[in-house]
Amino acid sequence: MSYVSTFVAFCLVLIASALSANPRTALAQGYGLIEGRVTLIGQAPEPKQVQVTVDEATCGRSVKDETLIVGPQGGVANAIVDIPQIQTNVPLKPAAGLKLNQRGCLYHPHVMAFPVGSTLEIINSDGILHSFHTYSKLNPPMDLAQPGFKKVLRVTFTKPELIQVSCDQHNWMTAWLFVAANPFYAVTDASGRFRIEQVPPGSYQVRVWHERLGEQTKPVVVQEGRVTKVDFAMTLPHHE
Repeated sequence: MSYVSTFVAFCLVLIASALSANPRTALAQGYGLIEGRVTLIGQAPEPKQVQVTVDEATCGRSVKDETLIVGPQGGVANAIVDIPQIQTNVPLKPAAGLKLNQRGCLYHPHVMAFPVGSTLEIINSDGILHSFHTYSKLNPPMDLAQPGFKKVLRVTFTKPELIQVSCDQHNWMTAWLFVAANPFYAVTDASGRFRIEQVPPGSYQVRVWHERLGEQTKPVVVQEGRVTKVDFAMTLPHHE
């Protein structure tokens, strides 16, 4: 290796070390970042299989119950984390390319979050009759039949709220849509982790919601150029 190549490699190592040692340089100027994890306290219940009662040729004899998915070390997937009280003067930009797929008689993904004003494409990959039935209060409720030949429905949500979706033909099918009023939200991944970027400095309440585990809030103080850690430990209701 030449002297110049060695010097360049040395400089790159120094830069990488500086970035990892000082998170301030890795964050957007003027903002902070919130990250953390949602976990289940105690032993996770055994995953259930829901018996299929119609369209077995497409759906199979049973499907996985997705109402509680717990990963390694108790990480809870599909929890929605947001900061509800932040007010911004910048209009939200609708998200592009949003898709909710009906495949194997389940919704994919099971939980979605997107900005208010966005248009969602409902895909019918199964090629059988499904329906898109929303239990919304602020947006107009919908109950749209989607025959197998109608591969795509397009729906726009103009009000922020949390909406449950079901299928009238297959009563085990459920999804949740979080229509966000601000850009500060996330859905936990398979290990229960989340990350909310470009948060203005300030004091806030961070909220987590899960369809079976309920809701929690925690206070946080976000500082410019800093990573704020906040974790949530949740329990199953006593009746489960």
